[in-house]
Amino acid sequence: MTYETPPIPKMTPWLLWGFQGYVTRYLRKHFNAVRLTRNSVPDLEADEPVIIFGNHPGWWDPLMACFLNRRLFYPRRAYSPIDGEALAQYPIFRRLGYYGIQLDSLQGAKQFLATSRAILHQPDSALWITPGGQFCDVRQPTLFQPGLGHLVASLERITVVPLALEYAFWEERTPEALAHFGPPLRCEGKRESKETWQQRLEAELAEAQDHLSQLSIQRDTRALAPMLNGSAGVGGCYDFARQVRSWLTGRRFQRRHSPGLGAVDA
Repeated sequence: MTYETPPIPKMTPWLLWGFQGYVTRYLRKHFNAVRLTRNSVPDLEADEPVIIFGNHPGWWDPLMACFLNRRLFYPRRAYSPIDGEALAQYPIFRRLGYYGIQLDSLQGAKQFLATSRAILHQPDSALWITPGGQFCDVRQPTLFQPGLGHLVASLERITVVPLALEYAFWEERTPEALAHFGPPLRCEGKRESKETWQQRLEAELAEAQDHLSQLSIQRDTRALAPMLNGSAGVGGCYDFARQVRSWLTGRRFQRRHSPGLGAVDA
């Protein structure tokens, strides 16, 4: 039986552009701010293949990946594997760089590896992946499924970057979306086993998660630069009354409970 390499997911430019704009508006509506640790963005060469692998704390993760890729790595195209059954329910995502996987079967694992390798042979692409495969609390280390270790071990040249995500309520009605990139690992000509790679990448991601968790606990706005201002205040009649009072007293209306948590400077 011959095995054919699955095609690379096709992106529809106008649809992708519209989706990226929608994601930005949606994040602004549901978060007080999207924050990224200062000086953590990896310096990537235009022609190097890249895998960004992260923990999976919540439903928001794919939208965060879309936002971060657009803001930080444009014009790189972002591809992501997702559950094949979920993709069948939302086929529009096939035009946005997502491809279905079935890792519970040998054939599905082969398809994942073949499609991912084909994507990474494109110099202007990045693979965003959650190697744990399921939601996991940020206070727990991410235990990988074997796919990522196998993929990295099979490549001759690759840069892998850990990404920690966390969603935390601080001092506003809406939460903070927090992100931190760990140091990139550039691997060229190194031959290590998939087990060795899996252990190494698990350790790198755990370190990134621990670092971000400490900043989140400390609510350290000096280390976490806001990338996007979002929704704040109570809203409705209460905020309207506060605004009228500000007008009458000649004071500037401040919607946020803590003004310093909202200024975008990155």
